[in-house]
Amino acid sequence: MKTVGDHRLPALVLVHGWGHCAAVWQPLVELLEDHFCIHLLDLPGYADHQSDDQSGTQSWQLQSLLASFYRLPIEPAIWCGWSLGGMLATLYAERYPDRVSNLVTIASNGVFTQRHDWPNAMPTADFTAFQQALADNSKSTLSRFLSLVCQGADSARTDCRYLKSCLGGASSNTLMLSLDLLNRLDTRSAISRLTMPQLHIFGAQDALVPVAASEALAGLNPAGDIEIIADAGHALLLSHREKIAENLKRRVSN
Repeated sequence: MKTVGDHRLPALVLVHGWGHCAAVWQPLVELLEDHFCIHLLDLPGYADHQSDDQSGTQSWQLQSLLASFYRLPIEPAIWCGWSLGGMLATLYAERYPDRVSNLVTIASNGVFTQRHDWPNAMPTADFTAFQQALADNSKSTLSRFLSLVCQGADSARTDCRYLKSCLGGASSNTLMLSLDLLNRLDTRSAISRLTMPQLHIFGAQDALVPVAASEALAGLNPAGDIEIIADAGHALLLSHREKIAENLKRRVSN
């Protein structure tokens, strides 16, 4: 974990998404480091300094992950996660509500792949095909994945170049284990039970998390806030970082 900013400032925890290391947050961190003490979490196996031994099957069990978050020396904080990171932050907030003062998710669905009662998600067949392609040729599959992540924003080309630099040194094993977890996570009941302030931000042009999921998510907890950014895709933490920074700063002022 890397920490940026004065420890006397409000604490903010940032959790990255699938495929990328914590460096993905750097452009946003530059807008926030004067306002928060920022803790940048690297999920198991994604940081350059972590060995593949640190990203084994046990590390990617949900309860092990949440317990590892709890052991971090972080006071009650705003937890903000992107995609997979947002889902993990949500489940952490449910499990340890005394550690989370505010929850913000960015491009995170209630479930990543479709369920019979949640159609606004990635079709199961598409996910299975991606999973197989990743196993067969991770390099070319990640390249196609980046194109989907950045699709929909005016800054797509610039965002894609930056995200490529943030893929980090994750092994094929880490990628497969974390992808499997992404497919299994379900945050819907957690969202419905959360009592702390929560904000879920979506991109209207997101190619991975359908914007229609925002309406369904809003129905889970009427006390939660939803924001849709019209000209944003899945990588809105880069393309619309100014808007996200303002949202995070308002979490403190409110």
